[in-house]
Amino acid sequence: MKKLFYSISTVLILLAFGFIVLAITSNRSFMGTRSVHFKSGEIQEIIIVNGMNLKDVTLTDPDQIESFRNKLNQTKFQKGRKNDSDGWSYVIKVVDTEKKESEFVVLSENKMDMDGMIYEVNEDFMDMAKKVLEEE
Repeated sequence: MKKLFYSISTVLILLAFGFIVLAITSNRSFMGTRSVHFKSGEIQEIIIVNGMNLKDVTLTDPDQIESFRNKLNQTKFQKGRKNDSDGWSYVIKVVDTEKKESEFVVLSENKMDMDGMIYEVNEDFMDMAKKVLEEE
């Protein structure tokens, strides 16, 4: 009877371990997914800086702010690794009505740095930032 108990226990432990490994490897969102949420009217301005020439634009138009707010809120940030790089394409600073800043560093079409960590993102902020800077 003890032998049967140990056999069943061993099988259950191995199955549990297998499910954990499967969950981690097949669904990266199991670990390190992050999102942001800005409420409507919470953002006072958005500052976009070009990393190539340091040209910056400050958005105060409510429609442009709302467009960026919606895109940020829809973005899924999939955690990657610590950012050891100094290079960047654009910086997007979101300033709320209490003057608190949130900074998003655009590294490429699908990579951003937030709080010193590189995240893969499902939205293209590089193209959006470039268009805003070209319009100004």
